[in-house]
Amino acid sequence: MIKGLKKVSRPTPSGQYSQHARQNMISILIVEDDPTLREVLSDLLSEDFPCCAVKSVEEALQKLETGRFSIVLTDISMPGMSGLELLGCIKQKWEHIPVIMFSGIDDEEYAQGINKIGAFDYLSKPFALDQIVQSVTRAIIEHPHLSSDPFVDQDSEGSVPPREDRPAGQSTPIFASVVLGGIISFAELLEIVQRGKMCGYIELHWDNSAISRARELGRFNDASGAIDAAVLNCSGWIYLKDGLIIDAVIDESEGSEFWRGAEESLAVLVKLSTYVGDGVRAWGFSMDQMERRPTLSIRDNSAKMFDIITSDEREGDSAPFSPEPVNQPPVQAAIAVA
Repeated sequence: MIKGLKKVSRPTPSGQYSQHARQNMISILIVEDDPTLREVLSDLLSEDFPCCAVKSVEEALQKLETGRFSIVLTDISMPGMSGLELLGCIKQKWEHIPVIMFSGIDDEEYAQGINKIGAFDYLSKPFALDQIVQSVTRAIIEHPHLSSDPFVDQDSEGSVPPREDRPAGQSTPIFASVVLGGIISFAELLEIVQRGKMCGYIELHWDNSAISRARELGRFNDASGAIDAAVLNCSGWIYLKDGLIIDAVIDESEGSEFWRGAEESLAVLVKLSTYVGDGVRAWGFSMDQMERRPTLSIRDNSAKMFDIITSDEREGDSAPFSPEPVNQPPVQAAIAVA
């Protein structure tokens, strides 16, 4: 038995895509640190497609910069950079490439979360080889114009918004321009980063439509009816260590009208992302070393979020609380940690 596989025997080679692959130069990049599984996957798929198999994300990024690939298959947990970091890089620079991911986590909510942040498909180990074939087949069917020519769309909505005070040090994008609303809720996103023990930060940006929605809700207004100036900053940052929230910032300068303490900043960002929804987008960045000093009590992310939402209700806001914020799944269900 090969680790990661349900069975060693592989499907009978069909060769049905060989001509299509040759004509359209469809090629596959495989990223797997286990040498045996890497070889099996390469042997399986090379019967129909040109394949390149590497053992690390670092090698994969080098190949993507210099080579041409149509589909990427990657493990998530590997030494060095993770498959999630690779996904983030691909979504930033080669957005047209579908990414098929796999790991030992057999959890439906986790799989849905991986799909929502940009993966084409997710398979839990151990998997059967025909599952790989089926996933690659779906990628080809659902991406009829697959091309191995990588491109960078610098003007796309996925581009990282400028920020002069972005944290110092090497950071790697994990996900980009995730719309918080019908596709994935903020609670689900926090659960994913906690399970992945992410070290880095989530960067949030919102537009004028989100500010207008916030005004209508009244949840961000003071006694005089004026909206909290922090909402007008249109951006904020949540810092994580080992997946847990350690700090939150809306403006780094304490002299700014937008500046709020960590607790208040987190409350504003959570309420915006929960109640306003699809007017807020999220970018995620991983850092090798998180040197930022924790300013918040470190505990489960879902508990923090639940406390903020319920406290907001206890304060008697004008809008009645509903466990189903606009365009989002139920908060109670979304923040439950499996």
